[in-house]
Order: sequence, then C-alpha cells, then structure tokens
Amino acid sequence: MNDVSVREYQEQDSDGIVGLIISLQSYFKEIDLSGEKIEFENRESAEEYLGKALKDNEEMDGILLVAESEDKIVGFIQGVMIEHNEDVMFKLTHIKRKDGWIGLLFVNPDTRGKGVAQSLIGKMKEFFKRNGCVSMRLKVDSNNKLAMNVYTKYGFTPRDLEMAVKI
Repeated sequence: MNDVSVREYQEQDSDGIVGLIISLQSYFKEIDLSGEKIEFENRESAEEYLGKALKDNEEMDGILLVAESEDKIVGFIQGVMIEHNEDVMFKLTHIKRKDGWIGLLFVNPDTRGKGVAQSLIGKMKEFFKRNGCVSMRLKVDSNNKLAMNVYTKYGFTPRDLEMAVKI
C-alpha cells in the first residue's frame, strides 16, 4: 500500500479509532481460549477504552499513531515509555533502561498485507528511539498467531511467558 501515511492521533480521529477498537476487541474474544475476554457492551465502552489509552499516553509519555489511506483510517498503534525508576525490584535485578511498550496495534482486515503494520511499527520505533528507549516491547495473546507472525517478521522475539490456571 503505497498511499498509506502515518501521523499522530487527532481528536477528530476518535470515531474511526473507536470503530477499529471495537473490531480489535471482537477479534480478541474470538481467539481467546480462556473464555475471559468479552466484547464491548456498547460504543461508549470502546470510547472509554480509547480515553484510557490516551490518558496512559499522557501519564507515560506515549503516543497514538494513525495510519490513513485514501482519507480513511486503516490502522493504529499506541505505545508508552517506561523507565522503571520507582520499581525497586526491577532496579535491584535489571540494568537501568528505558523501554518502549506497544499497548495496541490493529490494522483493518481489508488492508492487511499491504505494509500498514510495517509503517506503524516503524514510526513507533522511531518515536521510542528518539526518546531514548533501548528496546521496544509488547505482550501478545499466545493464541494470536496472526500478530505473532507480524511481530516476528519485524524482529520481535519471545522473552517472557505468562501462564495461568483457573482456581
């Protein structure tokens, strides 16, 4: 997709992003093997979710980037930065560093395979690097093979494994 542009989120993007967030959460529910994920009850819930992501950006020096093609929002990525300055356990067991964390990435299914994710990840990497981060990290559901394939393609490697058991 040659005509994709990536830019910072603006308030007028809200409707388009909320629509994509609803699709993202529906996908998460669909692939969830634990049965813990739910779809948003209504559009207002997705708007609240976007509001929390934007608040996280304010509190953790983050950014929400939007991918556009032909004047339509086709994807987004949200990320924050964490320095671990107040985390005593981390400071005692890890080298000092600042990490960039991707919280959300979604590309409209109709535009996948056209370089949108690559553009979004690339711009987020530039943002993190420009702001002194030494790594870019994310968490991904173990059953989200589509996302894992995308992330692996762009150099991400598995680091930690979260396990759970119902009690």
